Amino acid sequence: MSQAEAKAGKGGLNGAVLDMNLRGETAFGLAQQLAAAGVPCVIVSGYSEQAVPAVIAGIRRLEKPVDTRAVIDALAAQMGAAAR
Repeated sequence: MSQAEAKAGKGGLNGAVLDMNLRGETAFGLAQQLAAAGVPCVIVSGYSEQAVPAVIAGIRRLEKPVDTRAVIDALAAQMGAAAR
């Protein structure tokens, strides 16, 4: 997680797909950091919508299990919206 947060802090990301639980660490902080930086992202998670903190509730979320095409389409839509 610390590597991802460092990379996000440097900028230059075009988009991100996040799993909310990575080896016991949640990506809530990273999602908030990316959203604040205007990086389009999609959350793929088994967590219920109610478990997602309000500060990142506006980020597109897909519930596991999810089809790869759905992830690609969701991220493409987020990136398109960010470009407008």
